[in-house]
Amino acid sequence: QINSLEKNNRIKLKGYLQPNEVVEVLHKTDVFIVGSSLETFGVSLIEAQACGIPSVATKCGGPSDIILKDTGVLVQPNSEFYLNSGIRQVIKKIDYYDSENIRKKTIERFGKKIYINSLKKII
Repeated sequence: QINSLEKNNRIKLKGYLQPNEVVEVLHKTDVFIVGSSLETFGVSLIEAQACGIPSVATKCGGPSDIILKDTGVLVQPNSEFYLNSGIRQVIKKIDYYDSENIRKKTIERFGKKIYINSLKKII
């Protein structure tokens, strides 16, 4: 599809990457998109937002607890129309999204410190 639309200069499917390669690619990314119909949590979305990337994700579980109004857009799942609309919305407002703010909020909510404190409460 990418080739037939002649978008291979703009859209890259990377396949499997080593963890250090993931961070490298994320830092070159403008918008992160999760088009799943079901996500139990959304680690990749948190990783992207920890790199300061605004995101578009479907309301399919985990992303609903991750995306905030100033970190990205949530859309209805199983709809190309809504996913496309969400992507366009983020692109139109790309200057609105503050990478440092996205990163800060993500680390405050899902970073090492909060993770350790959550485990301590459970134990």
